[in-house]
Order: sequence, then C-alpha cells, then structure tokens
Amino acid sequence: MKTSIIAGQIEDYIRHSSAKFPRKWSLFFARYNLVNEYAHIEFRTIRGKTAQGYEVGLRIALLHTALESLSKVLDKQGQLVLRDKSVSKLIRKFRGTDLEKYLVSSASGKGLKGRLSQLFESQNVADFMPIVEALRNLVFHGAFTPNSIGFTTNQEVRLLLDLISHVIIDVIEEELLAHAIHLGIVDNKSTKSR
Repeated sequence: MKTSIIAGQIEDYIRHSSAKFPRKWSLFFARYNLVNEYAHIEFRTIRGKTAQGYEVGLRIALLHTALESLSKVLDKQGQLVLRDKSVSKLIRKFRGTDLEKYLVSSASGKGLKGRLSQLFESQNVADFMPIVEALRNLVFHGAFTPNSIGFTTNQEVRLLLDLISHVIIDVIEEELLAHAIHLGIVDNKSTKSR
C-alpha cells in the first residue's frame, strides 16, 4: 500500500496555507502514513498464518486509529460508517460461532457489546464499525491472538479481515477526496471517471 495522491495533495495544501500545521491533521497524516508504509512485521519465531493474523490485526487497528483521527479532523466524530454488502453478509455467516462469542465477550462496555450483538443478529444493520472497534481494542490492549479469532483455522475469517481492511481504506480515501473537492484542490468533474 502507498500513501494516496489525494492525501499528499491535502497535506501539501495545508502546509502551504497555514502558518502552523494543525495538530489534528498532523496526527492523522502520521497515522495514515504509518499504516500505508507498513509492509509487514518480521518475527523471530512466529510464522505462517499466526504471523499473518498478527499483521492483519495490527493493520486493522492502525486503520481504525487513522479513521478515528480523520473523523476528528473533519468534525465527523461518530458519523463515519463502514458499510459494505459483501462484508455484512459475510459477518452474518459467523452468527453463533466462536468469532461472534469471542468478540462480544471481549468487548469493553455494554454499548459495544450491544452493537456487536445487533450486527451479527440483524439483517438491517450494515455498519460494521463495532467489529473494527472491538478488534482495535483487542489488538492494542493485549487480548488479541490470531487463533482466538479463528484466523489460523478459518479461511472465511481471513477473508473477512482482509475485506474489512480494504473497506476502511476506501472510506478514508472517499472522505479525503470529498475534503479535497471541498477545499478546491481537486475538481469535482475530474473525479467522475473514478
């Protein structure tokens, strides 16, 4: 993955139009550049699907922090959603499985537990941000292992986490593009062919 052209254009625009680079933007770009520049983790003894599981867990957690900081910069805290029909459909396949039980039981707070349960149970809930929040908490607070979420044994878990990563990147890119259009950096007409 490489840093997007739009992100670079926004960063350049802000650097040249502000006397002091805003801290919120600095934090977002640091986080987004980190996740974009991160290629893989090198372990001494961990190999195979276990190593891949730690990598994808860390990638999702880092993407969540980038998305979270972008939502603060754009004054959209709690408003950015992660929706994708294929991801939502795949999530529902895990209803009643160890993955659902693990995520719900590991979730901090009743609010997140409830949102996770609702996501797995309801055909009407499409925002899978609760899974991303739960994974971020598990990774950064030490309870995450690839085996505990089924990454090492279940190909569909691996597919789900990979899809989640791609959707988060797409949402960040879409928000950056919309902001670039708002700032006048990018012409709305030139983005129609995207």
